[in-house]
Order: sequence, then structure tokens, then C-alpha cells
Amino acid sequence: MRLIIIGGGIIGLATGWRMRQAGWEVTLFDKRRAGEGASWAAAGMLAVCAELEPGQEAGFALGRDSQLRWPGFVRDLEIATGQTVGYRETGTLEVAVSDKDVARLRDSYTFFKQLDAPMQWFTKDAACDLEPALSHHIQAALFAVEDYHVDARAVVTALREAFLRSGGKLIEDCAVKALRVEDHQISDVETAQGVYEADHVLLAAGWEARDLMLPLGIDLPITPVKGQMAALDGSVLRDTVLTHVVRTDHTYIVPREDGRIVLGASSEPGASDRTITEEAIAELVQGAIEIVPVLRDCPVIDRWAGVRPASPDGMPILGPSGWAHLTLATGHHRNGILWAPASIDLLCDYIQSGVESPLFQAFSLARFDRL
Repeated sequence: MRLIIIGGGIIGLATGWRMRQAGWEVTLFDKRRAGEGASWAAAGMLAVCAELEPGQEAGFALGRDSQLRWPGFVRDLEIATGQTVGYRETGTLEVAVSDKDVARLRDSYTFFKQLDAPMQWFTKDAACDLEPALSHHIQAALFAVEDYHVDARAVVTALREAFLRSGGKLIEDCAVKALRVEDHQISDVETAQGVYEADHVLLAAGWEARDLMLPLGIDLPITPVKGQMAALDGSVLRDTVLTHVVRTDHTYIVPREDGRIVLGASSEPGASDRTITEEAIAELVQGAIEIVPVLRDCPVIDRWAGVRPASPDGMPILGPSGWAHLTLATGHHRNGILWAPASIDLLCDYIQSGVESPLFQAFSLARFDRL
């Protein structure tokens, strides 16, 4: 059986790798270099509690399921490639610096405890005991015990290698121009390098998936959201600055084992360029310094931008497309890294069996017809 995957982010690469393991012939197209889109730009937070909010209970369930799959996913990937991917089980500390922040955190705590989330309420002293570098302006915090993190760039680099080692065919710098139809089903894809036949197509091209669906009569409700990020050099400090991810409602700080400290992220709905602006980077740095003052001594050593695919309800679009032999995987927005292992298993099961998981109902394209 021949599977064509359009889009070489974490979802496309990992699904291709798994489907090769299942014996399928897999060809993956990416208009750039695989892995260097939204997945490359991500901070790698596996943040169920810090990212999701009321109204996204289905996303929470998918995230918790995916968190439990991450250790096995990492193990398989590192064994397959001999590469490490920076997976760290250190938890996430979300801090409050104002009375408004405290009220917001209390609401979050109540909501997530109702979902039996692994979360703890910390006083200022408890938060500062966990992370002594925190500002003395901190009033309280939530500790999301199992909101871990991973090096997203290391993950997609390893996935690219795993896919190639498994015998997958990777065609980069090659745009897919159209999905072609025969007998009311997807038959092949037209690319800049020719036409390729397929028994099944997985569309995992992020926000650009919309352009391929419009000629099929489907207006995929996906919009681009640009995010700018930066990295500081934490190695200039004598002591380790942070051992956990630390964040507020507008800033997150992710420590890496190599001494880099990743800061994120701006949110610019509708923007699809990757231009870096000094204003956005300065806001990220200032926001980080406000909660971890010692970071003022750390120079900016990198800055970048990515474009996330966002759906109207902030949750992914997974499963049937409305056309036979065409499956969708997009709209993961800020949580593509978190949701990846669970999404990939759902997609692989569906592509092979044609049987829709009940979980697809919450993430199907058809849900927008009901809004």
C-alpha cells in the first residue's frame, strides 16, 4: 500500500516512520526541508495544564493520553537513531505576579483539579524554594507536576533520520500543487516534480493545508499564527538558573541541558511571514527578566519565528476529510509537540483500518458544521 504524506513536521515524519514499520510504502513531501517548519520553531513544552483552558476538555484528554505515550515514543526514537532528544521530566511552574494573576491561577487550579490533573498549589515561599532565581514579586504559583518538555528540534531531527532509515522516501524542497481526484476519491498528488499515485494521502501541511483543500470544495478553517522566540546564553552565569519550565500567562522560559534558555512566544494571528522584529524579541526578554531577574545578564544568542496552524476552537483537526483516501492532520496550534504521540497513533490506526476512533469525533472537521 502506498501512502503519501504532505508536510514534514513532527506529525508527518512520525506517522511516516510508523507506517513504514507497518509495511507501507511511504513518500513524504515538504516544500522546504522536513522538520524546519512550525515543529522546528516550537519550545517543546508538553504542557497539558499550562496551555489548555475550559472548553478544551477533549484537548486535555488527548494531551494527558499523549503525555503518557511520550516516554515510550522517546525510547523508540532514541533506539532507532542513537540520538537523544532532550526529554526532561521536570514539571512546569506557572507563576502569579499580581492579584489578577492569582485569581486566574485559582480558577485554573479549580478547573484542572476537577479533571484530576496532576497539579499543586504553591505559595510564594514554596515556588521560590523550587526555583530560587524567581523574582521576589512572585505571589503564588501552580506546579504542573507532569507538564514536561523536550527539545523539539532534536525530536524532528531524529524523526527525519528514523524515517529515512526505515526506508521512507523523502522529497524535500518540492511543493505539492494539487490533490487529484478520480471516481470521487483522491487518486494521486501533483507536485513540482511530477504526479505521484497513492492509495492514501495524509495532509499534514500545517496552515498551508487550506490551499490544497479549497479546490476540493472544502474551506478548511485553519489560519496562520506567527510566533517569535529567542534563546539566551545561560552558560554565562555561575550557577544553573532554572531546573523547571517557568511561565506566566504571556511568557514562558524553557531551560535546556546545553545552557540555552528558550523564551517564547509572541502571538500574531493572521501573519505567515517569518520576519524577526526587535520589538517582539525585546518584549520576550523583558517578560522573562520580570520573573527571573538574573536573566538580564544573559545575552540573546538566537532568535527565530514559526507559523502555527490554528483552528477556531484551538484544537486539532484529525481524521476524515470528506474525501475518500484523504486524511487530515492539522490545527495543532501551540500544542503540536504535546499532542503528537497520541495523534500519530490515532492516524496510523485509521489509515490502516479505515475505522474511525470515537476520539475523532471531538477533532473531526465535521465539528465545525455544528458550531
